[in-house]
Amino acid sequence: MNINGDVESIKFNQFQAVKRNGQITKEPLPKLDYIAYVDNEYYFNKKGMIDNHIQYTSNRMTHKYVYEYDKNLCTISKKYYDYSGELVNESYFKNVLNEEGELVEEKEYMTGKNVDRNVILSNFVDKNKVEEIDYVGDMILRKQKYKYNANNNVIEEINLSEGDQISFKVKHLYNYNRNIVKTVTVDEKGDTISIENYKYLKFDDEGNWTKMLITGSDSTEILVESKIVYRK
Repeated sequence: MNINGDVESIKFNQFQAVKRNGQITKEPLPKLDYIAYVDNEYYFNKKGMIDNHIQYTSNRMTHKYVYEYDKNLCTISKKYYDYSGELVNESYFKNVLNEEGELVEEKEYMTGKNVDRNVILSNFVDKNKVEEIDYVGDMILRKQKYKYNANNNVIEEINLSEGDQISFKVKHLYNYNRNIVKTVTVDEKGDTISIENYKYLKFDDEGNWTKMLITGSDSTEILVESKIVYRK
């Protein structure tokens, strides 16, 4: 997450963008049967790690995730809560560090009544996650690989199917401020599935964006506002 300053929390809210008389205004997003717009809110500890991650749909909480870390800032536990605040799943982690004390492998072991996978294996190179594999027993449910640029921004997400065949790719482009400006999704043949363009409309004094416009392939426009609270 590309954020400047000592941030205590940040919340992203999405709206339907409407242009009137050359100005962009916001309206509630339409309720559709085939898509649910999810807003995200994050709380950070004093070391910049995410303590709580809350998701909302139509301003109602749907999920909450609570994290704990060790002295190396590696995740050691993650708790999953549902819309009512009930704890439904819980994970513990086993981490492998290299000689420099950097994380190279993370295994998340999931338990609970709503578990759809048993283990999530993540591999890291130079502190960046390069591979994530979800297992159900010995069967691979999902596999993703990641590529990064010199600024440690993800530039490509590769989603693999059975036999490590490419299912689809998601490519990201960034500006000089390391903010994403375009996302292109392509299929296994390299044909474009969708394109999203990002335009930043407003920034705060710390240089963090507070208003962004996303334009999709179908010309749908989403206005995203970020509400940032800085630690005093």
